[in-house]
Amino acid sequence: MCLFFERVRYRFFYADIAVSSEGEIVIAEKGMNRVRFFSSDGRRALRTVDLSEPPTGITLDDNYLYVTTFDKIGKLHIVALNSGAVEKTIVTGSGACAPLLDSVRARLYVCNQFQNTISEIDLNSRQVVRTVNVLREPKSMLLSKDGKYLFSTNYLPAQQANLDEVAACVSVIRINDFTKVKDIKLANGSNAVSYTHLTLPTKLEV
Repeated sequence: MCLFFERVRYRFFYADIAVSSEGEIVIAEKGMNRVRFFSSDGRRALRTVDLSEPPTGITLDDNYLYVTTFDKIGKLHIVALNSGAVEKTIVTGSGACAPLLDSVRARLYVCNQFQNTISEIDLNSRQVVRTVNVLREPKSMLLSKDGKYLFSTNYLPAQQANLDEVAACVSVIRINDFTKVKDIKLANGSNAVSYTHLTLPTKLEV
């Protein structure tokens, strides 16, 4: 399976990967403007969702695939899994990527990397309802275990590069009022921060 996905990577330039509730492997193929579903062992291509723009991130639930794309304008596409049809396209912001699903609140969050913002989308109304500014190029997100805070990595430091201490930060957003309440400074020299992982009870790994 590893060799198979190495071939996929170099041929199609994948941007993101996810696993469906049925165990299917879902890959956003940025170079081909499509999302493909594979069997759980990675050996069989099952179906394809074609897009008009390069996909930058994916997430899904039992009924829908959520795909961010970015060409000239960042967008979120809501795709019905049973038909493969795009039911709704929502404009978010420049560099839309890293969609994060909060199924409990029926919300979805999108990093707008080149706009330095995060958008909150109501999945019932299918509209952007709130937007918050972060530091510089948000690239990934996760929710706290209690759902009260959203943590976002900032890909690059938001300061000049000739200082003695230059570091990227993780922005902390309070969900209740969708306000940034803190920036956690990382180690000196940190940059290109792309992924986050939260371990129990409160430790954040970047």
